[in-house]
Amino acid sequence: MDETIENFEAADPTLDGTPSSLNLASLYSSKCVGECTWTRTFTSVANASASYTVVTPEWVTVAPATFTINPGAEQVITFTADVSAFPSDEWLFGSIEFLTDDVHLGDSTELLSEGFEVWPPAGWTIDAEPDSCDTWLSSTDTESSNLTGGTGLAADANSDYCGDAMDTWMISPSLDFSGFDGVSLQFKSDFNDYGNVDDGYVDVSLDGGTTWTNVFHYDSADFRGPRTEIVDLSAYAGQTTVTLRFHYVAPDWDWWWQVDDVLVTGIVGTGAPIADVHIPLAVLPTSSNIPSFLRFETHRDAALETVSDLVAVEITDGNTYESGLVVADLETFTLDPDPTNSDPVDDISQVFVKKFDVPAYSIRLVAEITESTSLDLDMFLYYDQNGDGMLSSADYLVASSATGAVLEYLNAPKDWIYWPAVDTYFIVVQNWNGAVGDTVTLASAIVPLSPEVGNYDVIVPATNPAGVPFSMDIAWNEDTSEGDRMYGYFETCADTDCELWIGSTDLDIVRLADDVVKTADVTEAGVGDVITYTIEVTNFEDTDTLFTIEDALPEGVTYVPDSVTGAAYDAGTNTISWAGTVAAGAWKYLSTTSAEDAACTLAIMPDGDPTDAYLDWKTTSLGFSTSASISGDSKWYGTFSTYAPFNYYGVDYIGMEFTDDGYAGFAMNDIDYNNQELPDPLDPNNILAMFWDDFVIQYDAATNKGVTMVGDGTSFATIEYDDLYLYDGDTAVTLDVEVGYFLQPDNAPGAYEIVYAFDNIHPDLLADATATIGLENADGTAGNLISYNDPALSIEDGSAICFDWKYVPAEAHVITFQVTVDEGAPAGLLTNVAMHDNDKPGTVEEGAVATVTILEALKNLYLPLIMR
Repeated sequence: MDETIENFEAADPTLDGTPSSLNLASLYSSKCVGECTWTRTFTSVANASASYTVVTPEWVTVAPATFTINPGAEQVITFTADVSAFPSDEWLFGSIEFLTDDVHLGDSTELLSEGFEVWPPAGWTIDAEPDSCDTWLSSTDTESSNLTGGTGLAADANSDYCGDAMDTWMISPSLDFSGFDGVSLQFKSDFNDYGNVDDGYVDVSLDGGTTWTNVFHYDSADFRGPRTEIVDLSAYAGQTTVTLRFHYVAPDWDWWWQVDDVLVTGIVGTGAPIADVHIPLAVLPTSSNIPSFLRFETHRDAALETVSDLVAVEITDGNTYESGLVVADLETFTLDPDPTNSDPVDDISQVFVKKFDVPAYSIRLVAEITESTSLDLDMFLYYDQNGDGMLSSADYLVASSATGAVLEYLNAPKDWIYWPAVDTYFIVVQNWNGAVGDTVTLASAIVPLSPEVGNYDVIVPATNPAGVPFSMDIAWNEDTSEGDRMYGYFETCADTDCELWIGSTDLDIVRLADDVVKTADVTEAGVGDVITYTIEVTNFEDTDTLFTIEDALPEGVTYVPDSVTGAAYDAGTNTISWAGTVAAGAWKYLSTTSAEDAACTLAIMPDGDPTDAYLDWKTTSLGFSTSASISGDSKWYGTFSTYAPFNYYGVDYIGMEFTDDGYAGFAMNDIDYNNQELPDPLDPNNILAMFWDDFVIQYDAATNKGVTMVGDGTSFATIEYDDLYLYDGDTAVTLDVEVGYFLQPDNAPGAYEIVYAFDNIHPDLLADATATIGLENADGTAGNLISYNDPALSIEDGSAICFDWKYVPAEAHVITFQVTVDEGAPAGLLTNVAMHDNDKPGTVEEGAVATVTILEALKNLYLPLIMR
């Protein structure tokens, strides 16, 4: 069994990963509701076939329960634990045994060893001349790195290098298997099949190549290296003229098959017994999979959200207890950078401090940054350990939120906050990397366990069988405004007396802009003046929404005949009314630049110029260099194939592709050096055009020219081009350009999914280039074009263009109408309320308010005229 570093990082539960998915020699679940399942892939490291029988505890089943596995082969096993009969929150332990009576083969003799350091390899037969590209070649001829896991050179059938279909083979020298009880073939390999249509065969012939029998097959899929394959050839033991053939078939232009370190071993007799396998099992039965944290966004005071795909033990009388919702305190302050940011409390005058006297039996203390002009804030929670009510370095650091982002969030640990006495805590906000005068908005609140506030309700089924999926509704209604936060907590029980507790959940509600907004064109008006009202109805949902509007005109104004647009006026009720559907919007990539937003940057770590938005990997502390295997013209490469999925236009892709012409993409059908105006249905599609033009990649290790690919496997990836030059152009007239990709969407402000960064642009290059900058989707029907064939294009060194994956509402429905202020209208505030609702679950009628101050009417005063 084996697992990669990338998969370990992707399984991090703090990043929504699934540790149980790791291919480890153990089975573990700390949240098994009724039944839980694991899948493991076993690889035989024995030199002989072995038949296994699986023995398990009664509450565990395994499929298959018996199997035979050949040397080097893989076997996928599925384990299922049924814990429905066991009490919750009590660990179960067991062992799963794979038993075999088979033995290893005996003493071995090397019959063939080939590392392909000399080409053509001695004694081998290649199907074409070395000067033909449509054949097996040395990796030095194809200018490729050895990706098999071997060292030095490799044999390479490279369709990408040849640029055409291939049907090629290489045949080993004749081998004598006589006198051996078993024979094994081992080789290192990298099989890269872009279109999932290629085949890689290992065949055996006993008649000098007249007929062939297949013994190993890569069947129309990727089998990426480094990997070691082991093939059991014992069926041919005793034969005297055996030849092996490596046969690669690519029906069209594709990638490659590399082979290295071919080793054939003959075996005599039997060896030691093949070891049994023991897999430990640890399972904690739990009562439900109800989330411990939920966060929703809303555009109305009242709304409802549904959480689906929940399972639990049997629910006989489902009920909940709700704490909160508490509307957070919002405060905005200025905060300069901390000159000693390695220690947030060495000088508390350099940070923002907020003190909390937390009442007994409080269940939550929450603080979050909702907005800031800083580039990087950090936040800390300290406990007043010495009880003096003052923050100092002697106090205890309970928790921190110190990422490289701005909008930090702290949810205090319950084992600290929930306490039978008043305790004092401090929230510390530190400007880790910003500018003098940066503004910060902090939301914070304490949530008492009781009493219930009564502004929200959690609805679960009254009854539900064990293990059967169900849904939970959370409905709330609280007068809030854009920017507000609400915090709550609820517990869920399966029975009347809550003897069977099935979950506790922290709940956050984020209040966004109103979906119905009413405004007046003036703030003050007098008798006879005309007031124009506007009502804008925006659908923030991802489905069409039916809205109703009823606006009863207040006393003191009179409707201006025929002034209404987008609605109707009813003279009988003196009401403006409308009912209609507002279409759903769409998800789009919105663009900005580093000049417009300081958060638009690829400077995720210090480099040679930490003041700009470009990330020069060579001058960082990591010192990454360009790749020696990437250079030339008309190139199409793949990379990051082991990374977590890249989400692009709402679709997850494995790996990323890039060309020599300044653009990258996903699952591209074709490439072209001729740049297009985006979007365009013609290939190439699904692309990221950082600076698409007819370029050439030049490689030079001494000056770090070429392409550098760096990422962390789970959250971001970068492709940096150094010194691209135009085809048939001056190799000294170049630019540096890179794309940074943050793999999954992040809705936080300033968290851009895609960043293009530019540096070291030769002045003459922009004059000669006809570049396309932008992006487009898979069928070329949607995109965002920044520039196309623009002779006036200007790009600053160290600048960046950023793209944010955002839901963009469809055009709002707009209602306008006019009123005149009546004679005798009372002076003071005139309030006009448009009542509105929509057809989404949980909404109620709410009011959109516009106010105008009515001025006191001027009165004429007549005085007698007295003449003398």
